[in-house]
Amino acid sequence: GDEALIPACSVELIHAYSLIHDDLPAMDDDELRRGRPTTHIAFDEATAILAGDALQALAFGWLAEAPGLSESVRLIMVRELARASGHDGMAGGQMMDIVSQEENYDLRQITRLQQLKTGALLAASVEMGAVLGRVPPEGRAHLRAYARDIGLAFQIADDLLDVEGDEAKAGKALRKDEEQGKQTFVTLMGVEQ
Repeated sequence: GDEALIPACSVELIHAYSLIHDDLPAMDDDELRRGRPTTHIAFDEATAILAGDALQALAFGWLAEAPGLSESVRLIMVRELARASGHDGMAGGQMMDIVSQEENYDLRQITRLQQLKTGALLAASVEMGAVLGRVPPEGRAHLRAYARDIGLAFQIADDLLDVEGDEAKAGKALRKDEEQGKQTFVTLMGVEQ
């Protein structure tokens, strides 16, 4: 319903901020995103950093004031989105990704990295949807498992795209993971497996 619109937009604002920051030279150093110049290329690095910061703040502001929701529901959703964005989520996963270029991660560590970097925001989306759908906490375990698995499936597909994909169709530079020494499911297990 309408009460889900602002929470959904808040998640997408966090997603957009994360992409802007991930593309920065200090992170993935990408020049294209969806076939267009990344923010720091189209403008400059300072603008990209500040745009990401502003999107993140806007996400939490909108969520905290979402109409039609009780304060307790808004608080739960703010907490979920903050967890998914911070050190126990995307930021922590991004740091693990950076460190993985210098360390040899095993499958368990790569899985954890991707659960944080990619899966946390998907998990927050599912959790927030369950809260809005008034699913009691004890009834959300299967939804959490679904979110975890769909996040890993998305990342495996993205890892395969980096190795086998068409840059024109992908709208971004490919074959960067191996060049940058990033450890992924594909570099660890191979394409076939």
